[in-house]
Amino acid sequence: MKRWADLYLEHRSGRSISPDLTGQIRQRLMTLAERGHCATNIRGRFTHERGTGNRHSYYIAGRPDRTEPLRGLPHLPQARLSVLVQLDLRRGHLYQLNIMLEGRRHDDSPWTVAVHLPDAGRDPDTNTADQQGSGACGHAALHGHVGPDLDTPPKVRVPLPALTPAEALDWVLSQVIENWDPAPWPQVNDDLLSRGRSSSTAR
Repeated sequence: MKRWADLYLEHRSGRSISPDLTGQIRQRLMTLAERGHCATNIRGRFTHERGTGNRHSYYIAGRPDRTEPLRGLPHLPQARLSVLVQLDLRRGHLYQLNIMLEGRRHDDSPWTVAVHLPDAGRDPDTNTADQQGSGACGHAALHGHVGPDLDTPPKVRVPLPALTPAEALDWVLSQVIENWDPAPWPQVNDDLLSRGRSSSTAR
């Protein structure tokens, strides 16, 4: 129980965002373009729409369905990426996050990977939108989906740690793009060794 309660609290605290959140996402989109996986103007099309109050939406514009076709993915000859972030920049609060990659494999079967953080609603300070499903294990607030689509049972909801929106985008892209992973094992091992040395010195 404690692990899932802690995860719920981490997800709630993770709604506090840094001012450069949209810049971090644009940087990932620029890297996608530089590697030849999407149109070169995608950075400028991750654009802003003002909502009610201080709510702002950022998404990939330029097409009616707000998705970006991706190319050069080893296992998905057809793929589309969508990114939606709703936030309050003044308060530094993340209302909602939706990142989804939909594609078709070489046998023409559908495949989808997505990350969702539910809409916090009008009053984020009293938010209960994170409490969906029967509990934090089966329906963690920040969660991923993997399967043919989002609706075919059994629906797979993968609990995720309290990732930032840019880190969540990294997670989605690392599932389908070789050498995208921001935490390759040599660097992780170096970091673990460095932390081990630091803790030994502290003693």
